[in-house]
Amino acid sequence: MNQLPLLILLAPAVAGLIAFFLPSQNLKKGATLASSIVILAALVGLTFSIVQDEKVLTMWNGVVRIDGFAMVFLGIIGLVNFFATLYSLGYIGLEYKLKIIDAQQVKMYFTLYNVFILAMVFAIMCNNLGLLWAMIEATTLASAYLVGLYRHKTSIESAWKYLVISSVGVTLALIGTVLLYFSAFALEGGEGSQLLHWDVLRDIAPLLNPDLLKIAFVFLLVGYGTKIGLSPMHTWLPDAHGHAPTPISALLSGVLLNVALY
Repeated sequence: MNQLPLLILLAPAVAGLIAFFLPSQNLKKGATLASSIVILAALVGLTFSIVQDEKVLTMWNGVVRIDGFAMVFLGIIGLVNFFATLYSLGYIGLEYKLKIIDAQQVKMYFTLYNVFILAMVFAIMCNNLGLLWAMIEATTLASAYLVGLYRHKTSIESAWKYLVISSVGVTLALIGTVLLYFSAFALEGGEGSQLLHWDVLRDIAPLLNPDLLKIAFVFLLVGYGTKIGLSPMHTWLPDAHGHAPTPISALLSGVLLNVALY
């Protein structure tokens, strides 16, 4: 069972490398489709091991932690990713055939598509708030190009709007994360690298500075709320969804918002 999370992470990573370095469009499409199938199959195996047996899987010195609640979100990612990948094969192929996009855009589409999936999956698996923040920022960087894929004036404007607003939000989330770490680090006998782990924070929560936590909470709520689309930081959402390629729009609405909410 311990190999399944690694397989879920490796599949989109390898597919992204294939899409970037190999020139054949069929290989790009095949690798992305294979990745989505591997992720889905591995998630089915994890579901039986974790949800059915009520287990919690921890790996890499507690950096990765997967429980039944996380599996709900991972399952959503796996399903939406599989169907979005299937749709992408014909969709992007037709766009290229009609010369709406060129070979470079096809290459970057399948490369960043896999990076986008990798970042979202790892964000759900992360037990460390610092790595979680990094993965949320990675989803912004990967999906911003995909939103502006067509390079029209409106799509580029939407991509920049999404990038700027989301980056401001994630920066606020970083401030909240730093404040949370400082509150934990101030405790005597803090364990340094472990202080941003969810399970460690849960155990020491009664000892944390409540005033500092309230300030951190506001930054975290507004920061990650920007990615969720909470008003008034929601203005990127309709533009990005409206101008992104259809499979990416499905991932933004069906998966990314759930990841940020998680």
